[in-house]
Amino acid sequence: METKQMQISEELLNKVKSYQEKAVITVSKLGDIELQLSQLNKTKSELIAQYESNAIGAQELVKVIESTYGSGTLDIYTGILTLK
Repeated sequence: METKQMQISEELLNKVKSYQEKAVITVSKLGDIELQLSQLNKTKSELIAQYESNAIGAQELVKVIESTYGSGTLDIYTGILTLK
């Protein structure tokens, strides 16, 4: 079977190239976003772990205060503990 070749117009060829370039740029940007999301998810996990660790530390500190002074309400600005 014989193949036939034709030259398309420069205008159409430029449009094809333009769309291809835009696709490459878009894919590159999507890749950048995926990397940023990955880093954000890592940072989020680290912050959640810190929050949970702080919460556990605070609970342990409350137990120490309660065993030393009794149960009450602590004003963290003055250090005054009002017992129940």
